[in-house]
Amino acid sequence: MITLKEKDIIHILMGSTLMAGGGGGALDDGMELVETYQKNYPGKEMRCDLYQVDEMEEGKYTIGLAVMGSPVEGGKVDATNCIITAYEKARHLAAITGQTPDYTLSMELGGFNTFTPILISMIEGIPMVDADCAGRAVPGLETAISHINGLPTGPFVMGSIGGDAYLVDPKDPYDAAYCQNMAIPIVQMFEQNAGMAGWMFDKEQLRQCVPNGTITLCMRIGEIMEEYQNAPAGNLFDKISKAGLGTTRLLLEQGCICNYTPQPGVTGNNDVGYYEVKESPDSKQAYRIHYANESLVLEEVQGSVATPLVTVPDIITMYDCETGKPLTNEDITLAHENHTLDKLRVTLGLIRVDDTWWKNQGKMRACWTKYFEEIDYSGDVLRF
Repeated sequence: MITLKEKDIIHILMGSTLMAGGGGGALDDGMELVETYQKNYPGKEMRCDLYQVDEMEEGKYTIGLAVMGSPVEGGKVDATNCIITAYEKARHLAAITGQTPDYTLSMELGGFNTFTPILISMIEGIPMVDADCAGRAVPGLETAISHINGLPTGPFVMGSIGGDAYLVDPKDPYDAAYCQNMAIPIVQMFEQNAGMAGWMFDKEQLRQCVPNGTITLCMRIGEIMEEYQNAPAGNLFDKISKAGLGTTRLLLEQGCICNYTPQPGVTGNNDVGYYEVKESPDSKQAYRIHYANESLVLEEVQGSVATPLVTVPDIITMYDCETGKPLTNEDITLAHENHTLDKLRVTLGLIRVDDTWWKNQGKMRACWTKYFEEIDYSGDVLRF
């Protein structure tokens, strides 16, 4: 067990933004939650205990936490209350499941969503578990690795900023696609900020089915990012690999964003589109990123020929090469809306996803079909 303090938490948010693969909420959104906590609890130290999965007590359970919705639309308001609402209402799940939450758990990685369990841990005084249910950010409940590896998705509670809540309690708790379809209208009703609380898992379930150690991994990556920000040299992808924190591949050390093209989505709560990363605006070679909240497919473009290079679940990610700030697709969209996209210079690379993603390859590949169709990609999952 370690005790996380403010600097550790900020490092976690930095690292989890890079590890999220374009989604999971922008770092700026996560930092706004941090600021809100500090305003709501003046003088209270930011700290929470972080337990390794193996340190969990037998017969004790987690409660998973996240916010569902469009990052661009949802990020425009403070989502603190929807997280608290979902957690408070989820206590009623004990009557259904016979379980009580003793640890918080991140449903996915992201600069925003990884802070949601930390927030509840700090408010309630309960520890957090060093794991998450995706090892990255994901666009839907059926793409969480916890579901793919056999854990239930339902029941769970969804909460609004205003204090309203819905219990999503499907007849088949393992039907994550049905749970996703039930959740989307609630996300829309809650104006793209729907707090989510559920996923009460025990020690053995977490050990077998989800990536372990991801919170401390993100913290260590965040520490490297701060070092880079203070003394920029080389690139973060090589530094992460040399530190033994993951398998990485640098694609472009310094590039610009071109041909930003938002597209209408069909799933109801995803920001969808594509853009290209080039060495210069007139370069004939580019990397084209197709996204639905998260970066799903990366193509290598030569002239008019586009060749798929890598897809989810491996992590397609980037950072501002001038500031070292990790970037999401929300950041790209907001830069476009603010007419600052042409000033942005980025470093683009890949990070290999946790090995738990390859335990059930057939189910894993099938879960992405709906989201690949949304971005008009008909190919298979591609690893780098």
